[in-house]
Amino acid sequence: MPMLPAAPVQPPAPPMNMARLLNGNWIATYPGGPLRVVIGLDQMLRGRNYVATLIDGNKDIPPGNVMWRGTLDQHAPGIVVADQICAEHGFQQSRWVMARIIVSDPSNFREELVNPKDCGGFPVKFTRVGPAPTAPGTD
Repeated sequence: MPMLPAAPVQPPAPPMNMARLLNGNWIATYPGGPLRVVIGLDQMLRGRNYVATLIDGNKDIPPGNVMWRGTLDQHAPGIVVADQICAEHGFQQSRWVMARIIVSDPSNFREELVNPKDCGGFPVKFTRVGPAPTAPGTD
């Protein structure tokens, strides 16, 4: 029986994109905080479409409102391209501005505005509440 040729050496798998691990409960340093935020996937859209919902309100944004929505940056691992809500006292003059989420590890990330003058209180730091997941949930 002839011998099979040796299989070529496979390159190692690329490192996991930490931005795929954002689902869960977080504490954020928004003004008036620290404030609790829950991040999940938008059930109406396919793929990794994040929705961050405020659990604790502050003087500008009441609890239960979406703080930001975002998707993975297809060209830069660890980055989520997002739209952030900005508002004045009592949810007045609310508007959406462009932001980016920069994930340093599964338990910490930072949110910064593309134009820092769009609204105050940024950058915002997020710290996970509880253990970090070891694998992303399903899209």
